[in-house]
Amino acid sequence: MVRVLEKLILGRRSLFLHLALSALTYFILATSFAGLYFRGGDGGFFAILTTVNLDFLKNPFTYSPVSPFEGMSGFVTPLNVWLSPSFLARAFIEDEFFRSVLPFLIFAVTAFLSVFALGRSTGFTRTEAIFGAWLGVLFAVPLRPWSSNLGLHGIPYIQIFVIGNFAVAAFLAVGRQRAVWQNLAAAACVFILALWAILFSATYASVGGVTFGFMIVGALFFVRKRREVIWKSATVFVIVSIFFILGLPEYFQNLVANTARIMFSDEIQKTSIFQQTAEVFRVSLLGVASLAAAIVATSNILMRKTRCLPAAAAFLLPYATILVGSAVFLVAGPYQFEYFLFGFYALFIAHGVFNIVPVVFSRGAACLGWGLGIRPAKVAVVAVLIVFFVYEFRSPLYGFVARPWPQTWTTTQTDLTRFLASELAVTNGSPWKGSAVSFIGSPGSPPDDRLGKTYGDVRDHFGNGHADNDLRLSNIPVLEADNSFMSPANYIFITRLLRQGGHPRWKNYLFVNRFRPRLLRAMGVRYLVDDVADVGPDWFPVRQLASSDGQKILYLFDLGKPNIGNFSPVEVVVSSDVSDMLARMDDPQFDFRRQVIVGAPVDVPLAKATKTELSIEKDGFRIRAASPGVSLLALPLQFSSCLEWTSLIPGAHPVKLIRANLIHTGLLFRGEIDGYIAYRFGPLAPSDCRRRDQERLTAMLRTGG
Repeated sequence: MVRVLEKLILGRRSLFLHLALSALTYFILATSFAGLYFRGGDGGFFAILTTVNLDFLKNPFTYSPVSPFEGMSGFVTPLNVWLSPSFLARAFIEDEFFRSVLPFLIFAVTAFLSVFALGRSTGFTRTEAIFGAWLGVLFAVPLRPWSSNLGLHGIPYIQIFVIGNFAVAAFLAVGRQRAVWQNLAAAACVFILALWAILFSATYASVGGVTFGFMIVGALFFVRKRREVIWKSATVFVIVSIFFILGLPEYFQNLVANTARIMFSDEIQKTSIFQQTAEVFRVSLLGVASLAAAIVATSNILMRKTRCLPAAAAFLLPYATILVGSAVFLVAGPYQFEYFLFGFYALFIAHGVFNIVPVVFSRGAACLGWGLGIRPAKVAVVAVLIVFFVYEFRSPLYGFVARPWPQTWTTTQTDLTRFLASELAVTNGSPWKGSAVSFIGSPGSPPDDRLGKTYGDVRDHFGNGHADNDLRLSNIPVLEADNSFMSPANYIFITRLLRQGGHPRWKNYLFVNRFRPRLLRAMGVRYLVDDVADVGPDWFPVRQLASSDGQKILYLFDLGKPNIGNFSPVEVVVSSDVSDMLARMDDPQFDFRRQVIVGAPVDVPLAKATKTELSIEKDGFRIRAASPGVSLLALPLQFSSCLEWTSLIPGAHPVKLIRANLIHTGLLFRGEIDGYIAYRFGPLAPSDCRRRDQERLTAMLRTGG
């Protein structure tokens, strides 16, 4: 009986059995936990991003639609949902059950196969790789509502985890095959997988690329055959050369450089390595056990110099580099890189289970006179492992910093959100009617503490935080930025004019907490939500909402007529000094409807535009307007050199896009116009426009022009 079970579970063809069992297991688990992909703040953001990209984006490789939901229509969330099965499932499958279960199942099964491939390519036995794959999915995919390993990152990390494991396995196979075509096929797989990762998300791919790159370097220490070295070197050279020809390094540099997190890195608070504890400790008892098992197994491999030496090097080199590099540079927490080592954690546990624990079991049984051999001991260990696996799904253990986020980012509609949706909600082709902003939790507390208040206290009372993601899910545009790539101009305007209470705590959140109606209206804000009734003299709420227990009341304020593309100033102020521009806009006498600040003189007198219409279209905004002469519209749209104008009127006068009021897009035109403003930037498109933005703004900050 033991031999039959051993053959069935550990035999040569057992992979197919395990793959089928894993698919069935994950399908069952997905019925309960599939929503964990879209839990928490980031989960809600990813769900919204799917809608934004598919509803407002024509070219899937442009990456960046003009998002009507992102603070002054934010740009650049470098995440191509068209290259993710999970995102596409949510977009094209209407049934809520299958649109959650199918992507979950796909990722779980591909994660299983990727860890298996990683294990086999680095010297683990078939049995070790199979059971490492079972555990790898437990680490990598959010199968438990109380785990924190995916609470912050979600789908992009899972996809890069899968792609990276396969890419490492394919690269290690290059030069090891007998036939030339087989080596070429392996090299082609490496190129396709790397390109897929970059086109899906260059930023997540860069984080994963650091870890996977050091994995490969560690494994290459044990390559001794000259033929394999030549093949691998040629593969790296060809792939890197193609990437440079495609302009991908320049694209990535331009993507990252023109961001607030880089230009104002001295202001945005950094987190010390002591606060960024290794992610594995944040999972639960399983996480702590996995790190201990990895240390024991790696020590055993190094001391005995077993076949898994490449795996030990591939684990230790990136792990040490991550910890040291994060401590020195503090660019990102070590857990962000460590996530991609989860496959090795699982494989080392499997190695210990089948090479260390059975020996201990067998010798312990012999001491008791039971005569338990090594092979039966392995079966016994597998049984214990299965019990532990099941226990992990049922035990409500919490990590040191884990919190019980809801399984999906769901939101309860309230009278306030229904009213805001009726007033502001946008769809493809709808007119722009302004945005909303939340001041909840602002009085007496730092602005970034509002994250906990809106996601915690207010959501507890109303089932809706009445801010950012909760409003975006109802297609309501908001002013708050939730983007790691927020523009420097947006950052300057918000932090200097609309915010108080210290520098931002996070690189991706930018909350507003200064009640300045004139500036808010200029940014396109129509309504303000607050949990206090007194926001300023002579301001009274137009609506209010009380919680069912009466302990919490929210108030809605109407700021009046905001900038909806109809601000047509006629008085030009010339300035290219950021400090001077901010001082002028800070002056209560500065009227955004009548005055505009630009970097160079306008040669002709400006006339007030008429018949202005601003609407949301795929890839951007559509603008219609007329002028008795020359007019300038200060649009509620961030300026960028990447913006392009396409006229729908044959033979119309040329239109010029300029920076206005530091952040607005100024549209200078003559006569009648009807056309689109679109943002053109991506990995397969010209990317130097963002470099020009960064260089120009840097000059304005340092020299005043």
